[in-house]
Amino acid sequence: LAAIGAERHFDTLYLKAIAEPLMRSWRTAIASGVGYGVSEFFSSAVFAFAYLLGAELVVDEKFDFLALNKAGCALIYSAVLLGQLSSLLPDIGGARVAATS
Repeated sequence: LAAIGAERHFDTLYLKAIAEPLMRSWRTAIASGVGYGVSEFFSSAVFAFAYLLGAELVVDEKFDFLALNKAGCALIYSAVLLGQLSSLLPDIGGARVAATS
């Protein structure tokens, strides 16, 4: 292509051909980023809320620090597990279709 000077022409054709798929990929990437950000926010919010409530209970002497950490870990791991489970939910429909065919 360089020998006949058609580089710019083919570059233009290529850029026109990939314009629509490129825009779709940008939209998908932005949606995925927002979803990941929301997921991380909720995980952090559960963590912060658990320790805020736990700190109040420790101050009121209704809980000791070891029990606070056990309950906090249980809540955090439960939130992580639910987040991972929700990411697998779209695959369940495909698995059902694959199992029946």
